[in-house]
Amino acid sequence: MPRIYWGWSAPEKFSRASSYFLQNASYFRLKNLVLGYTLPQDLLKKYKIDRLRIYFSGDNLLTSTKFKGLDPERYGSGDLVQYPQNKIYSFGLQVNF
Repeated sequence: MPRIYWGWSAPEKFSRASSYFLQNASYFRLKNLVLGYTLPQDLLKKYKIDRLRIYFSGDNLLTSTKFKGLDPERYGSGDLVQYPQNKIYSFGLQVNF
C-alpha cells in the first residue's frame, strides 16, 4: 500500500512509482460465433423449397479473466461509468423458394 505523507517538504515522496494498483488485464474472449445448418434438398422438394438454412449467431459469448473490473477491454479512469460489452444472441431461418 502506498504510504501517505503529510506536508509538502519533500515533493519526491509524492512522485514515487508504485505497482500496488496494477492488475493483470489479460483475458480470453469468444467474440463472435456463427453456427448454421442447411437441410438436404431431398427433404425440401415436397414443400417446394429450394434451400432452408437454420443458424445461430452470438457476440461476446464468453470472457475469461482474473481482472477485478467489469471488462478488461473497456477499462478507463476517472468518473466514467463503465459497462461490460453486451451479449447478443441471434437465431435465424433463411428460406429460398
